Order: sequence, then structure tokens, then C-alpha cells
Amino acid sequence: MAPGPRPYRRSKVPGPGLHLGECGLAVARAYLARASGDPAERRRARRHLERALGALERVELSGAFATGLPGIAWTLAHLQREGFLEPDEDLAAALDEAMLDAVASRTWKGDHEQHMGLAGLGTAALERLPRRAARRTLEHVVRHLDQGARRAGAGLTWPGEDDAGAPRYLLGVPHGVAGPIAFLARARALGVAPGRSRRLLEGAVAFLLGAELPASARSRFPYQWIPGAAGAPCRSAWCHGDAGIAAALLSAARAAREPAWAKAAIRVARSAAARPFKDAGIVDATVCHGAFGTAHLLNRMFHATRDPVLGRGARRFLGRGLQLLRAAESGRARWPELGQRGLLIGDAGMALVLLAATTHIEPRWDRALSVNISP
Repeated sequence: MAPGPRPYRRSKVPGPGLHLGECGLAVARAYLARASGDPAERRRARRHLERALGALERVELSGAFATGLPGIAWTLAHLQREGFLEPDEDLAAALDEAMLDAVASRTWKGDHEQHMGLAGLGTAALERLPRRAARRTLEHVVRHLDQGARRAGAGLTWPGEDDAGAPRYLLGVPHGVAGPIAFLARARALGVAPGRSRRLLEGAVAFLLGAELPASARSRFPYQWIPGAAGAPCRSAWCHGDAGIAAALLSAARAAREPAWAKAAIRVARSAAARPFKDAGIVDATVCHGAFGTAHLLNRMFHATRDPVLGRGARRFLGRGLQLLRAAESGRARWPELGQRGLLIGDAGMALVLLAATTHIEPRWDRALSVNISP
């Protein structure tokens, strides 16, 4: 008789980064320490952070927020801001200098997205304010975003390229226009190049809202905007689709004090909250593209708006995530990233979502997801 499926094993941590590696685990352990009062969790958080910092001495890290030096810089600043760490001025100055050097050139040749590009560097610099070097970094990031913006659809955006080198216009948070929208709104609210930031922000929101699908479509937004063509409905997750777009748009609306944007964000979020799991593309429990990520975004928007539809949707997707997680832990189900330990597609992120749903601790860690929605 063949043996039945086994519960999954956690894999090794893939590198020092924030979204996928040691820094994400450090953040999760720190919030667990706050919730439980267990000093062992605080020690574990420090060990994960020390491993990430050790990578700074051994390897040349990329400029990617998700996996490289900016995410490490964000983590240090965040844990210090939240009272988990004492400041280390020498280390902070070195990180500030490295980030400033990355954007101080006259032109920017990399991506403009949040996950692996320019907006991610900006996200890290926002967390490091009010340090002077962080503000200078932000000014350069906004300048490069201005240089890289392109007219498309109803406004402005930052196109990427497909495998054939043709431009593609993604809409989601980590790889599309929603990430720069959330960044620019916070930068402008904090007085960073306010005129330029406002112009780019308004153009980007116009592009995003102009890409919305007809009311009869299964989702409010497609995966990507295609000139002259109707986009196909997209799953509803943080990485791509309605949930992440709604959260980024509501973050921007509150920062910019734009009621019309907030109204649009809530309309999109309500649609995501009521969407069947199958149509939403929910096949796992992760933060990136799974049930817990959608639940967390809806939960944050519910606490900001007190809209009961969003509250019910948050509980519904959280329940679905728990079902999927229990099935995986018992060996009754599997998904591609099962056993990963990071923030986006692993245990760290799922633990943080559960803490946010079950405690009164404000989950300010989700600024790493370009979410800035306080009650």
C-alpha cells in the first residue's frame, strides 16, 4: 500500500532579503515577540537580522527592495522605529550612502517598479526618514520617475518589457503602476519634490483608473493594460489584481486627501471582497498571491473605512487561507511554494497576517507592501 502524503517541511531561507529571506523572518519574529512577550522570539529576530547583515560583508547585494540591500535598510529602520533595535549610526550611515549612490546618477537605467526597481528604493528611503541622506535619495527617486514616465492611455505610467523586448504596462503593486502610485503619494505628503510628485501621482492614477474593465467583467482590473485592446480579467491578490490595486489606491487617496480616489478604491475593494475564490485565483494561503494576502488587505481597508462588506470579505478570505494551510500541513494539499519561510510566499508573512487579524498590534510592517492605511 502506497504511503499517504506527508505534511510539508519548511525549506531553508533563500538569502538575506526582506520579501523572501532573513529580513522578513526578522520582522515576523519581532512582531511575535511584541505579541507574546517571549524574549526568545526577540533573540530569534536578532539572529535572522545578523545573518542578513552578514551577507553585506560577504556578497555584493543587488539594489532590489525585495531581495537586496534596500530591503535590509528598510528592515533595520523599521525595527528601530518600532523599538526592537538600538540605532547603529555607523551602519545606518553606510546604508544611507549606498542607497544614495545608487540613485545619484543623472539617468536611471533600471526598472521603475517597487519589487526590483526604483520605487522599491524609494520605499526603503521613506522608512529611513528623517535622515538627511534618505530625503536626498527620495528627491533623486522622484526625479528619475519623472524622467522615466511615459504617456499611455489616460495618463502616465512606467512600462516594462516583455520577453520579446516590447513594452508592457502592468497594473499591480510590485511590478506595475500601483507601486509607484503608493510611493509618490507618501513622498508628496512628506514634502518631497511636492510639485513634481503631485503631477506624476495624478497622471499615474489617471492611467490606472482609465484601465479599469467594464462592470460586467469578472475583475475590475486586468493583469496589464494593452493599447487598443480589452484586457482579460485578473486574479485578485496583492501582487496582481484588484486587492493590491485597491489598497495602494486607498493609501494614495488618504495621503493626497483625494475623496474621489478613495471612493474608487472602496468600490474596487468591495468587488474583490465578494469575489468567489475560484474567480479570484486563490489556490494557496500566502501573502503574495494567496488568501492571507487578500484577507490582510481587506482587513486593513475595513479598519480604515468601517465598510462592513470589506470586513466580511476579510474574514471570508482569512477562513479560506486557514483551510488551505491546514490541508497543506496535514498533507492533503500542496501548492508550488509550500514550505517557504519568507514574508511574501512563506511562513513569516502568514504569521504576520494572523497576528494582525487576532491582536491589537498595528501591522505597520505592511509598509513593505506599499500599504499605508492606518485606522
